[in-house]
Amino acid sequence: MTDFVRRKLCKTLTGLTAFAAHTPLLHANTTERQSVPILRKTLPGKSEDISAIGMGTWITFDVPDIVSVRRQRTQVLQTFFDMGGQMIDSSPMYGQAEDMLGHGLSRIEQKGRLFAASKIWTPFAADGRMQMAASERLWRVDRMDLMYVHNLLSWQKHLHQLRDWQDEGRIRYIGL
Repeated sequence: MTDFVRRKLCKTLTGLTAFAAHTPLLHANTTERQSVPILRKTLPGKSEDISAIGMGTWITFDVPDIVSVRRQRTQVLQTFFDMGGQMIDSSPMYGQAEDMLGHGLSRIEQKGRLFAASKIWTPFAADGRMQMAASERLWRVDRMDLMYVHNLLSWQKHLHQLRDWQDEGRIRYIGL
């Protein structure tokens, strides 16, 4: 993928997100995506690769619970996947973002394309377990692809639980 095409994809995704806050209908041109391969990166030490461009949910998905706003964010997600996006990152500290994200994900076709990444953001181990469980529930997924500690906050307290969940198949990858 050329730098120009990557830049255009980034601009399109950023523009759609900003546009969604002010426009009830989104019109995305996905025809160029059909002829240009998406840049992919292999995960270190793995044979799996994912799209190099992901989407964060801070601010963009922490929005009021209004039907038209939910529809707009759902369309942003659909466009993201239609254009080859895969990794979505969120956090419990992003307010309503995980709930809005789960609502949208449950209404679009993205089976097998989502690489779900969230974080633990608390100094307490018990709260970390509750945050991880809440993320699974809010995203409406059976497992997270990546769970990591936000800003390394008390990472030593959370590492054991992260490893336990990885052993149980609830998390694929752990990050600090």
